[in-house]
Amino acid sequence: MSGSEISWQQAVEAAVAVAGDPGQEEKFHCHLLRDIVGPLPFRPVVLDPSLLKWNDRLVVGLAQAIYEERRWGDMPVLADALLDAGCDSEDMLAHCHEQGTVHVRGCWVLDLLLGKE
Repeated sequence: MSGSEISWQQAVEAAVAVAGDPGQEEKFHCHLLRDIVGPLPFRPVVLDPSLLKWNDRLVVGLAQAIYEERRWGDMPVLADALLDAGCDSEDMLAHCHEQGTVHVRGCWVLDLLLGKE
């Protein structure tokens, strides 16, 4: 599922599909939870407002396109744009580059960049 488009319904279907294998189901749920919550409950991620304004709001536009069009495969591109904009949050960059991560609407990085709660 890495980098693929996935909806909540598909996420549920995938969880059901691996329900026969408790290890796979647990792994899937952990990936999903990390995508939504990230490190935020344990270590707040402070977003530098200049990142949002950089290069005519390129980071925000890219985050919005990924969110709206479910282009999860573009998360590494977002990480590169964040890095170019001066982002030094290892949590954000690592999450965007992480292999095997399931991304869904509600991804903590996208929500942070788009001001969603």
